[in-house]
Amino acid sequence: MASRYLPSDTHGGVGGDWFDVIPLSDDRVALVVGDVVGHGINAAAAMGRLRTVVHTLTNLGVPSAELLSRLDELVLEMARESPDDIGLTSTTVGATCLYVVYDPSTLRCTMASAGHPPPAILSPDGTVAFADLPVGPPIGVGLMEFESVEVELSEGSVIALYTDGLIETRGGDIDDGLDRLGRALASPVEALDDLCEAVVDNVVAASPSEDDIALLLARVQGGSASPSP
Repeated sequence: MASRYLPSDTHGGVGGDWFDVIPLSDDRVALVVGDVVGHGINAAAAMGRLRTVVHTLTNLGVPSAELLSRLDELVLEMARESPDDIGLTSTTVGATCLYVVYDPSTLRCTMASAGHPPPAILSPDGTVAFADLPVGPPIGVGLMEFESVEVELSEGSVIALYTDGLIETRGGDIDDGLDRLGRALASPVEALDDLCEAVVDNVVAASPSEDDIALLLARVQGGSASPSP
């Protein structure tokens, strides 16, 4: 795995983007990326709360779509119980989250999205595709309608999770951002850290974002083999 976090230069204060890698039983792993709208202490506080709840639900073994539903429900419950509590009344509504569980015994990912852009998948042959994933409502809206899908990956594939700051610019087309990301991920480099740099150099430098950016890359392997750099 490799990752990058790039704070925005045009906003004051820390933002609400985050990512996590959470080990599970049977060599499975949960990959999480999320984004709370806004910057500053409220966004950071809301992000911390969401992150803690995701860790707790993951450790309880809650499936992907159900996890997002329970996260949505818990956020609304906390806001009702503490309406003046920092980070829960204004910034949590509009938070997005992508939750992926990878099982090396089957080379399959189970993933669900709460208003978040789909993961990109780089195949060993160099082709890049974006997962066909139903996008549910953002966290905090209260609809709690989320679906999960399973995607089978080839061994050696790279899955890329990211926040929308990587692909969205003011006045820009999101499809153009996805195209730039796809071309950058197809760069002829092997090491994931170098691939992160290629994405930053080719996507961010070419079209600077006004939002924070989080990027997480993971190369999948079958069985219980040790991860490669």
